[in-house]
Amino acid sequence: MKPDAFERIYPSSGEEYSKPSALLIVRMVLAALLLVGSYFVKFSDDITLAVLIAAALIAGYDIIIQAVKDSLKREFLRENLLVAVAAIISFAIGRRQEGIAALLLLQTVYVVRDYALFNSRKTIADIIEPN
Repeated sequence: MKPDAFERIYPSSGEEYSKPSALLIVRMVLAALLLVGSYFVKFSDDITLAVLIAAALIAGYDIIIQAVKDSLKREFLRENLLVAVAAIISFAIGRRQEGIAALLLLQTVYVVRDYALFNSRKTIADIIEPN
């Protein structure tokens, strides 16, 4: 498969789609384990809060960074900003697990989307230019 086949089928629209990285999947699994662990294992409130903050940052630091970038470009109704605000508000009102779950769900959506787009583009490129 030649790289120029991708450009002819799907010209770049500013977004890059590739296979989801192993690091992202490891981050998601680690955040999910911290979330589940904080739910079932009883620690002091301070330790539980620290574990939940760590899980939120592991799960969604890139979402929060993109939300800040979107708001600096005055794009306020993007999914990154909405989920980041929802996660922050859920932490503020004491529903911390739901905020982390929202970040994990958005990451899951991104992984599935990227994987599906990568595979479909690869298949189309293989059909157009077989080896």
